[in-house]
Amino acid sequence: MASLNMSSFSSALKILYPDSLEEVWFPEAPFLAWVPKSYDFEGSSKQTNAIISGIRGSTDFGTALNGKSAPSMVKFNVTRKKDYVIGSIDNETMMASQSNKGAIAKAIKTQVDAAAYEFGRSAAFQVWGDGSGVRGTVNAYNAGTGAITLSDRRDCVKFEVGMVLQIKTAGGVINPGFYSVTAVDLDAGTVTVTIGGGAPNPAATNLIGRDGDFLAGVGASNCLSGVFSWIPVAAPGVADNFFGVNRSVNPSRLAGTRVKGGAKTIEEVVFDSLARGRTAGGKFDCLWMNSERAAELQKSMTAKAFVDVQSAGKAKVGFQGFSLSTPQGQLMVMDDPNCPYAYGLLTKRDAWEYASLGDAPHFAEEDGRRFLRESTSDGIEFRLKAYSNLICHRPIDNVLVDFDGV
Repeated sequence: MASLNMSSFSSALKILYPDSLEEVWFPEAPFLAWVPKSYDFEGSSKQTNAIISGIRGSTDFGTALNGKSAPSMVKFNVTRKKDYVIGSIDNETMMASQSNKGAIAKAIKTQVDAAAYEFGRSAAFQVWGDGSGVRGTVNAYNAGTGAITLSDRRDCVKFEVGMVLQIKTAGGVINPGFYSVTAVDLDAGTVTVTIGGGAPNPAATNLIGRDGDFLAGVGASNCLSGVFSWIPVAAPGVADNFFGVNRSVNPSRLAGTRVKGGAKTIEEVVFDSLARGRTAGGKFDCLWMNSERAAELQKSMTAKAFVDVQSAGKAKVGFQGFSLSTPQGQLMVMDDPNCPYAYGLLTKRDAWEYASLGDAPHFAEEDGRRFLRESTSDGIEFRLKAYSNLICHRPIDNVLVDFDGV
């Protein structure tokens, strides 16, 4: 019988995951799965150009001739962000399974699927984020039970049992120590933690992130520039500098349009947002909403047609949305639990790109091996990593809908 070695494990992995790990993490991140992908994010940055205005003209030929000009454009120089997940498999478990190829494959697949799941959950959160790394805000803390009540209970979907957290003050100061998640209760809107390393008790308005995601300073983190970075809740101010661009010179074309719903019905808000976006010059084929908000829209509609939608990338994973008839044609409505409940995003699929350097994630195998002997335990280790970012090529094709805002 052939001996069990690292090469045989690598071969098994290539059979289990012939193309990439996308099929594993796609279901965890519907919006990101839907976004077009590229895998050649080389160089120090990737440039995308947004047009502010076209070439000048006139009804008078001489005036048009003298006024010849180039279109007004800006250049976003988008840089990569990193994400890592490191897993291991115990050597005794592997040796005990060496005569059963099926058991070996199951052990490998269980560990790698779990690592890919963590990557998918991280990516799902980050792609909807504002780049700050904030997963939730403390509303209250019960020192007796260790339960943190979040300001929005739906933010519980961004936490996992076993996750280690950082807490930052609203002023950008990171607390010392750590907070380990022992329970998550979506119904109660609580995340229960044990506190270590001399960490203080969480306080109201404190910001919560995954350990290692935060950087010191207001809004500073290692996370992707997500939807709410590109299309912020508030229009950019005069001091804006986003990938080298001051978007305040033309917010709707460089940072999307913002619409507040007020006391209107959900359908009225959607149609008003479409009209506002069209007035700004945008084009739309999809409305993304929080899963609970999308359910409200479905229930309020008298007629709807469900449509199958396929992911964009190497692996093809199916999703389902429903079609909404509008004066501009059919609008696909899709839901993602990672989209904040208060907001929706009117957008166009080709306005976005998820760009990565190689697959996202991919195995670290610079030395030709996917597994390495662990130096401090009796096992082998594998590493998943991604160098990537979300890019918006046409901010004008986006409307951030604040359903309840006034």
